[in-house]
Amino acid sequence: MTIRGIHRNSLRTKSAAVLGAGVLALSGLAACGSDDSGDSAGGADQHTSSESAEVTANEDGSNPEADGKRAEREEKALGTDEVEGLPLQEISKEQFAQTGTLTEQLTGNTSMHSDPPECADVFQKLQGTGGADTSAAVGRLGQDPNIPDTAFTLVLNDPSATANDYTSAFEQCGDVTMTMDLPGKDGQPQQITYTMTNEVTGAVAPEGTEDFFAVKNTSNADIQGQPVTSGIFLVSGNVAGTAVQVNAQSNAGPITPEAEQRALDLFNQQAQKLQNA
Repeated sequence: MTIRGIHRNSLRTKSAAVLGAGVLALSGLAACGSDDSGDSAGGADQHTSSESAEVTANEDGSNPEADGKRAEREEKALGTDEVEGLPLQEISKEQFAQTGTLTEQLTGNTSMHSDPPECADVFQKLQGTGGADTSAAVGRLGQDPNIPDTAFTLVLNDPSATANDYTSAFEQCGDVTMTMDLPGKDGQPQQITYTMTNEVTGAVAPEGTEDFFAVKNTSNADIQGQPVTSGIFLVSGNVAGTAVQVNAQSNAGPITPEAEQRALDLFNQQAQKLQNA
């Protein structure tokens, strides 16, 4: 499995990537979990700041503090073969960095407008704690063969914001229309308009979890005459001082109930392991 990157020769590919932009800064990694899902990564609002503590690298590029946090989290993260029915692959720090570069490449060439205007950062909000600095993050990605076209991503990181910050935003931005100007063939801009819905679900937090929330997103667009529907299910919370985030992403239709349950089960299993550490 490899990170596929951003293909500039296909407007449809790039648009589908933006539709899936809520899958944290790792949406490109998650997308590679399915051969039939979107090919690339994206993020809509690169100006949203993180509230997590910054980790500063040395002049030689080394980052002992981040390396120490990452090593500790690796011991507490679910193993690649620990989740029954969901083979997981480790996300390396190089992959985290590469995904950030891909996100910058896409957002740097994308002009976005939101209705209502205050929902312009809704994609970034869908990243939940994934908006935090990922220099010390630990991640896993995978696909359940019984849930086609859906990729799952698990990230352990520093806490970055409270549940109220996100749930209030999603409640205010339950229905959003986004218009994007994307570079098309021969550099000519092409406009895509799509609608999205965000629903804060009634999922119950496992015992010992703080700042928990779960939100379901569905986006619809007409891209080059073809309807495109994507879905995101985000589960986020803080467990034993660690932010845990699970994303399920489908670029082939809305998130299914089976995918929602798998994401919740994955979150619960990781939360249990952290509490037992």
